[in-house]
Amino acid sequence: MDHDTFCIAPWIYADFEKRDGKRIIRPCCSYGVDGKLPYDVNNLDDWEVSEKLGEIKTNLLTGVKDSGCALCWRDEDLKNPSRREKYNDLWGHAPPQKNKLTHFRLRTGNHCNLKCLMCQPRDSDKIAREYDQMGLEYTLTGREEFDWIGLAEIKQRIDDIKLLDMLGGEPLLSKPLLEFLRELVDIDRAKDIDLIFDTNGTVYTPRLAELLSEFKSVNFKISMEAVGAANDYIRYPSKFTKVVKNIDLYKQLPNSHVQFMPTFGILNIFTFPDLLSWAEQRGLPMAMFNYVHTHSYQDPVVLPMPLKEQLIEKIEGRTWNYMGPIEAIKSICATPSDPVLFQQFKDYISIRDIQRKQNILESLPYFKPYWN
Repeated sequence: MDHDTFCIAPWIYADFEKRDGKRIIRPCCSYGVDGKLPYDVNNLDDWEVSEKLGEIKTNLLTGVKDSGCALCWRDEDLKNPSRREKYNDLWGHAPPQKNKLTHFRLRTGNHCNLKCLMCQPRDSDKIAREYDQMGLEYTLTGREEFDWIGLAEIKQRIDDIKLLDMLGGEPLLSKPLLEFLRELVDIDRAKDIDLIFDTNGTVYTPRLAELLSEFKSVNFKISMEAVGAANDYIRYPSKFTKVVKNIDLYKQLPNSHVQFMPTFGILNIFTFPDLLSWAEQRGLPMAMFNYVHTHSYQDPVVLPMPLKEQLIEKIEGRTWNYMGPIEAIKSICATPSDPVLFQQFKDYISIRDIQRKQNILESLPYFKPYWN
């Protein structure tokens, strides 16, 4: 077995997703993120015995860097922690003795209470309504729907579940999901199951806390891009103060683990060191970091070069606890900007600001010299 390529995920993990109206299963939420998924297996029984899954396992055991795992290979080349490395540290560095799927990622649809500027209608039903009001075109793939088929398949394996990994929208607002979690409590399975939520950190109630405390563990991965007014603008209409309060409440759960999970984009890359400093002061670990994939004009490399030079000055001269994103910032700042994409970014933001009665320059004033 080659430890430089081995990943435990294909042996235990199943991720459900819809793309272009087709339901697919894959061994990880990062697998085939480039869009190249040359297989069509849409149920767990077929997936477990599929030629494709066998090929992935063979590649990762024998030192072949499977092409679907490109994001992990890229992160490791950049000396950043990859999902592969994190999964192995959490779940094992060798194939399990029992060849059985036990970890499941369930998408709860696009029901959400926020309209984050880097998201699309498939990510938030509030954004979909906003696009409709503005007359903007968009395409839905089926990902915006609650995955009832996935839930049914998970229920068929209810005795095997060790981990549920949930993504929205905002999964903590999903009534079908919360009903299923209560069902797991009722049949005395919750105490053996770990939960992971990709959440925006705005949802907390005592009743929710009581429910989640019944599980073996709960990992809250809080999507955060900035602090203060910058957060409130980017992750509209969230309030940073409320998110901070909820993080403290999440931490009070006896079985909880709280991390922050940022996404790099042009809107937050310049103030990203402020978020890192805030997280360091609070001792908040980073789950991982991502890049905006939805709009090319929101790529962080589009940031004007003078701002990149200022950003480098901000991060130099001190030691950071989170070196992965710092090295990523250096790479981004060394990449030439694109004035055409920056103009597209300004056009997009101007439309959204008019709709929301906002002004980017009030929250992100460093763009003022470039906004005309």
